[in-house]
Amino acid sequence: MPQTHLSYPQILLRSHQFKTKGEMLRGCKDQAFLKKHAAETTSCGRYARNGWQHCGRCLPCLIRRAAFHAWGEIDKTQYVYADLSKNDSQHARYDDVRCAAMAAALVDAEGLEALATTNLNALVMGDLRPYRDSLTRGIKEVGQFLTAAGVR
Repeated sequence: MPQTHLSYPQILLRSHQFKTKGEMLRGCKDQAFLKKHAAETTSCGRYARNGWQHCGRCLPCLIRRAAFHAWGEIDKTQYVYADLSKNDSQHARYDDVRCAAMAAALVDAEGLEALATTNLNALVMGDLRPYRDSLTRGIKEVGQFLTAAGVR
């Protein structure tokens, strides 16, 4: 039987494929390196538009912030809109923040199917349970962060 050789990126993909960002941060073997450099990474969908700074309120920023929160380490990233508890259209009522909060509340109350009814149905994906489980955990991470950040 021929032996299958996986490249390093393929090995990483398989080991992280169904993990949330928070789970990956918590599971990192080199925590000292991660704590030192995690804030230097870029996630923001509007990074260039904000003068090479994270906005803090787009979906990639919300997932990033939720991951830091789930990791339990202080997020040293400088955000343009850092305080999401401000109840205005620039912060807590910003569309991405409201949509993420509503999605997290819906999944919490009714389960993932209420949000992703037909989106996870491709035959090529095989068993959908790992996809559903990781998506549910990821949405819960975002919801927990938004609650902790004071978004109601």
